[in-house]
Amino acid sequence: MRMTVILTGVFVLLTMVPLTLLAKDAPSGTILVTKADPSGARKPSIFTHAKHENYDCELCHHAWDGENEIKKCASCHPIFHHTEHLGMGCEQCHESWEMNKDIKKCGSCHPGNDKGGIPNIIKVSHRALCKRCHRDMVAAGKISGPTNPCTACHMEN
Repeated sequence: MRMTVILTGVFVLLTMVPLTLLAKDAPSGTILVTKADPSGARKPSIFTHAKHENYDCELCHHAWDGENEIKKCASCHPIFHHTEHLGMGCEQCHESWEMNKDIKKCGSCHPGNDKGGIPNIIKVSHRALCKRCHRDMVAAGKISGPTNPCTACHMEN
C-alpha cells in the first residue's frame, strides 16, 4: 500500500510540474503605468492584471503574438492607439509598409494640445481602451472599477 501511495505521488509530480511550467498565466501583480504621458504632466495610472484576467490579453496588447515578450506601445507609436482609427485605411498614416518609416505625425490630423500642453490623443486613447469597457460593464449591471474621477486611478506624485 505504501509503495502505491509513493508511486502515485511521483506520478502526480511528474505530470503536474511540467504542465504548470508550460501554463501561460497573466501577470498577477499591479503595475504602475507611467509612460502614457511623456511630458510628466499627468499622474501615473494603476493597473491590476488580476482584475482583468477574464479578458484576452490581446484586447489591450493588440500586436502581441502570444509567445514573445509584450512590447510597449511606445516602441512603435509614442502615444497612439490603432483602435481609434479602425475606420481609416492604414495607408492614411503608413505611407509605406516599412515599420516606423514614412509615418505621418499625429499632429497632421490632430492639431492642438490641452491646457497642460498634452496632445489630445492621450485623452482619446484612455476613452478607447479603458473607459469604454468600464462604461459598458456598468450599463450591463456588472461591477466595474472606477473611471471617473480620474484621481480614482491616477495617483498623486
